[in-house]
Amino acid sequence: MKPLRRSIQSSIHNIKPPESDPEFEDICLDLFKFILKDHNVKIHNKISPSYTTYKGTKGDRQYGFDIKCKSSLAVAQCKLVEDLYPSDLEKELEKLHKYKGVVSNYFFLISNDRVKASLQDWVDKKNSETEDKANEDKRFPVEPAVRLPWFHIIGWTEIRNYLLESTLLSLKWGALQSLTNKYPYLHGLDINRLKTAVENLYQTSESLSCSKSISGCESLTSQLSHDELSQLGHSSRISLFTLNGISNFIKLYEETHEIAQTYHSTLKKLDSEDLITYEEGLTHLNTLSLYSARIFALQYLRRAYHAAYDLNEILLRDEDYYHEETYNEECEGGFNEFPTGYLLFNFSNPDENDGPWYIDPTSVQESASIVIKMLQNIHTYQAE
Repeated sequence: MKPLRRSIQSSIHNIKPPESDPEFEDICLDLFKFILKDHNVKIHNKISPSYTTYKGTKGDRQYGFDIKCKSSLAVAQCKLVEDLYPSDLEKELEKLHKYKGVVSNYFFLISNDRVKASLQDWVDKKNSETEDKANEDKRFPVEPAVRLPWFHIIGWTEIRNYLLESTLLSLKWGALQSLTNKYPYLHGLDINRLKTAVENLYQTSESLSCSKSISGCESLTSQLSHDELSQLGHSSRISLFTLNGISNFIKLYEETHEIAQTYHSTLKKLDSEDLITYEEGLTHLNTLSLYSARIFALQYLRRAYHAAYDLNEILLRDEDYYHEETYNEECEGGFNEFPTGYLLFNFSNPDENDGPWYIDPTSVQESASIVIKMLQNIHTYQAE
């Protein structure tokens, strides 16, 4: 038994079928590859090396199935019903007879906890008839109009047990509630969006997809000032608050990016039979969930990060600035100097022979404008 099963085998019994047909189809789709493997359904399409499942189109539904597997040529009908009778299965069979493609196995996935004996008897009878014809015609997979595929019927009690095969799917469908005390940030994690965000780490997007990614942008850029950035390259005086804000943004972005890169190794840990490794995987997944809003924002902030990095390099790399401005305050025995919180840069005099040394303001202004545009767009999304 995998560590995962020890963690959720009790709580999984409380998982109820989704309340809508699309959601019920989605969970069946997520679990179909495990169902196929458990029922020893073979790969017939050699182009696809493993079970590749997807929802059928509206055209497929007229033939009585909602899910298709490209690799095994198996299909499934998902039935979210209060009750089901053999006559209902006969109606689906009539639709299947009209299908011109080939099918290896046909699964009825039903929301009833258990399969009634009458339904199982119907399936057994059809498979018996199929077996007789199979002895005459060895071709397989089959075209339903010529010979029927093998039938299976599975109730909700068995369907939900396949959640035991995947920590991520258990998380997605609410079977890890018992772990939220120890790993509080797992609750509510959108694992599909996290996967997409990690896959897009090295892409740049001009649009923010949800309120959570907007919040991630806000937290990563909270110390950046639009007004202060707009003065970079124009005024010789630059606030330490502005420079520290740029440095902090770079630090937070890199920290979040580093955590996002643990995603794939975390998945491997969650598949481990070693309890210590498995617990490490849950801890890392909890951290990924904690950082998820910022991870969602990385794709959008990528250009701004590189621009901020360039600003940091240009302004602070060689200490091409003078000392902090100071003001004097009279005290007993003389005067004390206090920093004003500004550094002095030379953006205007290329012929200066003493520091601060000249810095071409063009590159500074170009990089700053990229960061400013990003801040403006975040503000626009906030207002929508």
